Amino acid sequence: MSTAQPGTASKALGIRSYLPTFEEMVGNSKLLGLLKHQLTLPVTDLKNILLVGPPGSGKSAAARRYAESICGHLERPELPSPGRKWPKGNSGYALFINGGAVDADLFRSIASWDVCFAPKHLIFVDEFGLLFERGLAESLRVVMDNPAYIVIGTAQSMTASARRLESVAERDQRREALLRRMIVCTTEDPTEKELFDWTLKQLKKWTIGLDHPKTLHDLILVSECRVGRVVTAIEKAASYPEQQLTRDIVQEVVRELDLPL
Repeated sequence: MSTAQPGTASKALGIRSYLPTFEEMVGNSKLLGLLKHQLTLPVTDLKNILLVGPPGSGKSAAARRYAESICGHLERPELPSPGRKWPKGNSGYALFINGGAVDADLFRSIASWDVCFAPKHLIFVDEFGLLFERGLAESLRVVMDNPAYIVIGTAQSMTASARRLESVAERDQRREALLRRMIVCTTEDPTEKELFDWTLKQLKKWTIGLDHPKTLHDLILVSECRVGRVVTAIEKAASYPEQQLTRDIVQEVVRELDLPL
């Protein structure tokens, strides 16, 4: 197969980094309905939310769109400095944190940062459950117990996240208070037809061709209706000069993601 060219590589990067609107997403009707409803509420009434689902189910894209709808562009935090303050702004401020890679000292310091007069500050924790594995459960409890913060997290498993959170809350005798401020919502994969129609729209949007209609059917089947897997195939197609989704690319995605045939 041909190697990626500079021009097509930038197009593939654009597909990877593109953050769809709620209206452009497919599946997850209950989850998206919850997030859109939250956006209609006064900022002081917003709840902490945990989105649970397998890789490629669209939870991170939905959480990121929600976070940016509240606070604008997400910032990756730098190392803390003594007396650090949140930047001031009328709509608050958002931080993006990867639960498996975040600096532990940084996360512990967040709860002690001076809070400015913006209504809320939002913390988006991708791979939420990994905070517990890194011994940051108590710091998370402190952050969630502070009304100045909103937390939205994503996790692959309820058992690795919500149950551990519950045990922390029970230990600190704040179980009910914490759980009342957290909504847990699971992802829902689209139907094969929904994902098929959505993929056709994406191919048109990004001007990617199709070598044969059966190729798209095969992609939907091997993806197990996971949106993220389909996006990976479209991104890969964009990286080649042919600008075409082919059976070879579907097979390449199957090998890379170790999917069943």
